[in-house]
Amino acid sequence: MQKGWSQERLASELQRAGVDSRTSVRTLQTYESTGRVPDPMVTILANVLDVPEQELLPDAKAPWRIPLMTYDRSWMPPAALLRADVGAVEFHFREKEISSLRQWCSTPQRTMAMLCVGPGGIGKTRLATEICRVMSQEESWRAGFLDYKACVLDLELWKDIFNDPSPLLLVMDYADHRSSIVLWLLQEAIKRNGRNNIRFLFLARKAGEWWERLKNSDLAREFLRGPALSRLNLPPIALSKEKREESHAIAAKAFGLALSRPLSCGPPENLEDECFGRALLIHMHALASVEGVSLKGEDGLLDYVLGRERSYWEGRLTEASLPVSLLPALGQMMVIATLAGGIQDEEDGLNILSKLPFLKDRPHDVIHALNQILSDCYPCENWIGPILPDLLGERLIETHASDGAFTKAAFQLVRLLK
Repeated sequence: MQKGWSQERLASELQRAGVDSRTSVRTLQTYESTGRVPDPMVTILANVLDVPEQELLPDAKAPWRIPLMTYDRSWMPPAALLRADVGAVEFHFREKEISSLRQWCSTPQRTMAMLCVGPGGIGKTRLATEICRVMSQEESWRAGFLDYKACVLDLELWKDIFNDPSPLLLVMDYADHRSSIVLWLLQEAIKRNGRNNIRFLFLARKAGEWWERLKNSDLAREFLRGPALSRLNLPPIALSKEKREESHAIAAKAFGLALSRPLSCGPPENLEDECFGRALLIHMHALASVEGVSLKGEDGLLDYVLGRERSYWEGRLTEASLPVSLLPALGQMMVIATLAGGIQDEEDGLNILSKLPFLKDRPHDVIHALNQILSDCYPCENWIGPILPDLLGERLIETHASDGAFTKAAFQLVRLLK
């Protein structure tokens, strides 16, 4: 954090300043990793640190960031090891794609866009993070992922951003779910740009109706149907068994170091399976190997990683002197948090938990304790973040799909959060 203070000292100073004791080191780490401090905390933090409030606020003139954190097992949930924005495994085997993206960025044409598509877990986000890092650090570009929550579609703001003489690489993750923002920014860039290189990199699992609608829009039609648009169908990280084994070994080494476990696993089996075209599945297999667990198939890997999360929840319940019989409630709450893309604030968390049939007639102190546990387990800029990586969150939702009554209630509760 600021001024070289340790997070432990800062947490202590905040509590001395009268801030709720739940402002823990974990909370401060969340502020630091997301680059955003909630409004109520800005003045307090600024006073404690003796810095201008503006230093703690996101830069409205640069609503993007490179999402890359360092893995810290003291506060991150187990699945964080597998997240693209944590990058526990070193970036590898994508030299060709990085070279191609660098060449695309340096093309003389001013405004260009690229659609990068591929199945979940293949490595789109990690590739985009790496090219942002490269262009920012090695080429002095403005580069990062658009922060949708900090982004304001203001004409004057984006006029200044697009007219800035320094080149810009703007990544838009989940572009298929943000097509209205994609279209607005494209239109403004097309209308205003002419002084510098602007690159839009759109990430999505596939081009579907959303993409056809964009290509048929009045102001972007000519641009998206011409030479300014490129498409990258991201291939598997490794095709041959030998290269997959090499990628597996790189991941296993990283996980062994992160978990302080000796590397005792032998050569992996079954890496010829189609699912191992996705980097995330290779990483999951490597993690299981480090922990001495033998698994087969995509479902087996996903269930193993979910099992690690549930064990983590169980440990947190025990620490809070709560019965492990409450474990299903945590799972149900995380289904809702994942479907909603996160829980906005503490009050929303309490409202959702109190409406879960499983927790009917439970004491308020139990509801409050569960709400705090999940906020601590999955901190984000709001209250409770979703289960990540996406494939894992989707698997969690699938495991609850057979409970028709809960599924119906879950979607109703998600609508309340929208």
